[in-house]
Formats: sequence, C-alpha cells, structure tokens
Amino acid sequence: MQAAMEGLFRGQFGLPTMPPSSYKWIFPSKGFDLAKIDASALAGNFPSLQGLAPAILFALLFGAVRLLLHHTCFEPLAVAAMKLGPIVNEANNDNTRAIKGGGSSGSSSNRLRQRKLVKFVESLWRFIFYLAFCVIGIQTLFLPKPASWILDTTQFWDGWPHEHGLSDAIRFYYQVELGSYLHQLMWTEVNRSDAKEMVLHHLTTILLIGLSYVTNYTRVGVTIMLLHDFADVFLESAKVFNYSSKAKGHEWAKVVCDVLFGIFALTFFVTRLILYPIFVIRSVLFEAPGFFGIDWLGYWLFASLLLVLQGLHIFWFYLIARMLVRLFTTGIEKDERSDDEDEDDEDARSANGNGGAGTGSEIGGEGSGERPRSRSKELSSAKISGLSSPSRKKKGE
Repeated sequence: MQAAMEGLFRGQFGLPTMPPSSYKWIFPSKGFDLAKIDASALAGNFPSLQGLAPAILFALLFGAVRLLLHHTCFEPLAVAAMKLGPIVNEANNDNTRAIKGGGSSGSSSNRLRQRKLVKFVESLWRFIFYLAFCVIGIQTLFLPKPASWILDTTQFWDGWPHEHGLSDAIRFYYQVELGSYLHQLMWTEVNRSDAKEMVLHHLTTILLIGLSYVTNYTRVGVTIMLLHDFADVFLESAKVFNYSSKAKGHEWAKVVCDVLFGIFALTFFVTRLILYPIFVIRSVLFEAPGFFGIDWLGYWLFASLLLVLQGLHIFWFYLIARMLVRLFTTGIEKDERSDDEDEDDEDARSANGNGGAGTGSEIGGEGSGERPRSRSKELSSAKISGLSSPSRKKKGE
C-alpha cells in the first residue's frame, strides 16, 4: 500500500515515462548530456512530465473538499458572519409583487443573498489555500535549515542538472500548487471585471510551474511560488472581514479589514515589486546566461513569462496605489476594477421595488433609483492575481 501511494505521489501510473529529450527545446542547447538526463528521469531522480499528473488529482480533490466544506461549514459561517436572512419564499410574496407593480422581489433578494454567499465562501476558501501553501513553502525552503539559494541566487543554476536533487517536499509543493491553479481556473465562481487578466495570470503561472518542473529549475520555481502566496493570504482575509462588516453590529470588522488590507498592500509591494525582480528576474536575466547562455528557446520563454508576471504586478499595484492616494485625499466613489458590487446594488434596488427609493447607505437615492455619488462612496481595491479585493463604505458627505 505504501509503495502504491509513493508511486502515485511520484506520478507513476503504469504509463511509460516521457523522456526529457522529447521536449529538448526547453533545455540549454549545449553542455549537457540529454541521454544522462533521460536515464536520471527513468530512475526517478530527475523530474518528468508524468510527475505532474498528481496535480490533476489534487485539483479534483480540492473541488470535492470545497463542495463538502461549502455545505457543512462555509455556508453556515457566511450566513452568521453577514447576518443573511433566510431564503425568500416567492409563493408568499405574490401580494408584495402586485403592490410593487409586478417586480420579482423574492427572486432578486435570493440572487443577492446567493451572490454574497458565493463571494464570502470563495474568499474564505482561497484564504485557507494560500495560508496552507505559505506553510508548505516555508517548510520546504527554510526547514530544517534555509535552502542554499535563499542568500545566493547563483545556486538557482550552479550544479544543474545532476546536483539538483528533487526532494519529496519540493515535489509535493509543486503538485499541490499546480493543482490549486487548475482548480481555480476551472471552479472560480465569482465573475470579475478583470477576468482576462485573471486568465492570463493563471495560464502564465501554470506554464511556469510546469516548465520549471520538467526542466528541474525547481529551486527558482519554489521561490517564486512562495513569494506570490504571501500577499494573497492578507487579501483574502481582508475580503472576508469586509463582507462581514456590512452586517449590522459587525462594524468592528471594518477596522480589521483596513488593517489587513494595509498589510496586504505592503506585503504585495515588498514580495512582488522588490524581492521578485531583485532576486528572481535579475538572476534569470543576468546570472542564468553565465551558466547556460541565451541561445536556446527555453531561456527566452522563461524570461518572457516572468516578465509578463511582473507587468501584471506593476499594473495591479498602480491601481492599489492610486486607490490609496484617492482614499486619503478626495475619497473614492468606486474603483474602476471593482467586483460585482454594483450588481448587488441593482438587485437590492429591485428587491425594494422597481427602481424606487432604496433603503440604507448601500442604496441611497430617492425616487429615481439612481445612486447619487454624494450619498455613498464605495471603496474596492484592485484585484490581485485575478482576485477582487476588500471594499468598505465611507460616510456620505
């Protein structure tokens, strides 16, 4: 049984291992014996494409666990945290709809309630994801002692390929991380206005994880994964507290949300705009060519994908910085990349009657159903890595 589990973990499903020479264009063009790399891969000492197969199983497993936790844990917690009322029985709202002029108040309220549930659950699920991956990454890179390449980035490349053994910790980290991105790409439930950026980010990440694994550039790979996971822990937790803060009596959660969002912005800046370009991109562009040269297609592919990620980092942080400046100067009515809060407001207006006057600070407006800008100023941060950020309300002028 133990041997079967180890075989499964290593991607051994009884299928022939595809030798690395089958995709030799990814490897440096000279100075390395691909025949030895093939033999090492067949012996299980060098990663192969087959070794990533468990990531698909992890993606399916994550989906099953998420479904189970959604109904047993996440949904009850979301209802309590946001103080959501029960599902409206439309059969009991015929008189209400008649008075409102035929509007479907029950269905609108149920849609709004379901959308809030989905957003809360997805943020909570992703928070657990990224927190777990940070723990796995720290254990992989720093325990029982820090990896040699943490302080010396030339160790990303020196001694490759045969001196770079693939530990079980690195193998497992790669498989669960790739499985999580496959899971998110297939089962993201909340529609975002930056869907194209999200898909681009996920596809770029999946390519980098897969290509760095099969070439055994895993030292730089695990470093990149850990740097990217840190900020998302604070982003997703801030969103959870933000959604909770909208419930009456949970105003204290706004303070927690703001603190977590501030930590997120700082962490994002340090990990993705300082550490990532200084330690990773610099090493790839200037140190790796000293070991492998630049006359191979794989180098340009890796460099391009890493620069695409950095471009997304700059784009998203620009929006975060602009939002923070406006927050402390003129105030923010709405971030142009906010999530589907506006749709929630539309449903809330419908629930209150066909464009009539809304109730509470989220609706604002009188008579026309249009939301006056001076009544309610909503803050939504930029979405990072395809994820919407927390939003909060600011008192009307």
